[in-house]
Amino acid sequence: MSDLNIVDVIGRRLALEPKGNGRYWGVCPFHNKKGYKSNNVVELPTFWVDKNEDKFGCFLCDETGDAQYFLNKFES
Repeated sequence: MSDLNIVDVIGRRLALEPKGNGRYWGVCPFHNKKGYKSNNVVELPTFWVDKNEDKFGCFLCDETGDAQYFLNKFES
């Protein structure tokens, strides 16, 4: 999985907006799975992807990992 670009892997499943320095932002797909029910929370761009570090994370629900972890979690 290390040969894949994490931005491409996640960007095919989520809308990501570039924010500079290899960072991208989007809406976290994991909030509803963790019990966050408010529509306001779901729509906030708390999800980040770092191309340089090959990892993602969310400031709200604390999910973090690499491209393989994202695919496993997203597809389940």
